[in-house]
Amino acid sequence: MEKNNYGNVLRNLLAFSNTKFIILGNHLGYDVSYISKWCSGTKLPASKSINDINKQIASLIGKEIIETKKTFT
Repeated sequence: MEKNNYGNVLRNLLAFSNTKFIILGNHLGYDVSYISKWCSGTKLPASKSINDINKQIASLIGKEIIETKKTFT
């Protein structure tokens, strides 16, 4: 996936679920500055671990959406 697309999707998911960088960073075991670089598109997660990272992001975002009963409008 292209850096800017990855960052845009991640930013939108975090905004929609109202999840802060610090929460995602703690969940993944990464520093907030690294999460910020993913969101800005300046870096991508390492290719060897991106699938695992994406699964963990999906799990966290899904949990946050369910807990807040957020819906698309």
